[in-house]
Amino acid sequence: MINYPFLIIFLITLIAIFWHFNVIRKEIKQHNLIVYDLQNKLGQQSSLKDYLINQNSSIYIEKLNFKLSIIKNQIEILKQISINKYSN
Repeated sequence: MINYPFLIIFLITLIAIFWHFNVIRKEIKQHNLIVYDLQNKLGQQSSLKDYLINQNSSIYIEKLNFKLSIIKNQIEILKQISINKYSN
């Protein structure tokens, strides 16, 4: 004396619940993969930013050293000119 409509509704409900949890599990996996990928990209961008900051600072220091060497050479030339001027 099984109530067949009740059994059919019960089985459909179980199948729907099972399907729903599988879909949720797949979406969670997809979400975790996206979050992991974004974290990796963020880490790479941070590393690139730090690298570029270091590169720019070293380039700036190189330019500054070059300018300082030019100024130093000009001072040496002016010293030589002044020494020659006063010696004559």
